[in-house]
Order: sequence, then C-alpha cells, then structure tokens
Amino acid sequence: MLLVDTVGELMAIYSVSDLVFVGGSLVPIGGHNLLEPASVGVATLFGPHMSNFREIAAMSIAYGSGRQVEDPEELAREVASLYADASCRNAMGEGGRRLIAEQGGATELNIAVIRRLLGEG
Repeated sequence: MLLVDTVGELMAIYSVSDLVFVGGSLVPIGGHNLLEPASVGVATLFGPHMSNFREIAAMSIAYGSGRQVEDPEELAREVASLYADASCRNAMGEGGRRLIAEQGGATELNIAVIRRLLGEG
C-alpha cells in the first residue's frame, strides 16, 4: 500500500495501482477527479463529499468503476474486500475504461459547436 499527497505525479501512480482511493472526499472539500484513475482502468473508491464532481461520481458508480464509501471504517472494509478479489477490481477497472470510451470526446464536440457558431463549419 502506498499513500501519496501530491499533484502532478498521480497519473503515473494510478497507472501502476491495483486500487485507488481518491482523497478530498471523506471531508467536505469537494473531492477530486475520478476520471484520471478510470482512464487507466483502476478500481476506485471515494467518499461522500464529491460536490465538485457530482456527475462524474454518479457515472463512476453507474459504470461500476467506482464505489462510494461513507467513512474511514467503510473505506477500510472496502479496501480489504477489493484486495481479496482481483476479479472484482479488474471488472471495476474495465468499467472505468468503458466510462471513458463512451463518455469521452467533449473537447471535440465543443470545438465543433464553436466552429459552427463562428461560421467555420
């Protein structure tokens, strides 16, 4: 197990992880981005305070890539359960990849709208 409190290196860490807990979510500070671990196919846990990422948290649950825990005790239980079940972790990781594949492309869609508004296409 590795506990990190950093910015900028997370994608490299996520890419070699079996399971991720996305911090800033057990306390009311708004949570952090769940799409980063989803994009590399890593099972993700997060707390109830995801006000800055409500829609992404809901999609993560819907796609099966993430699970919300309510408190540190439930987090500990989920970590133990998921570490004991590699097939479940793998399925969650695939859910994350599916989420990204099916919900991605927002930048291209926005560029198309802007071009249309500017009369360029």
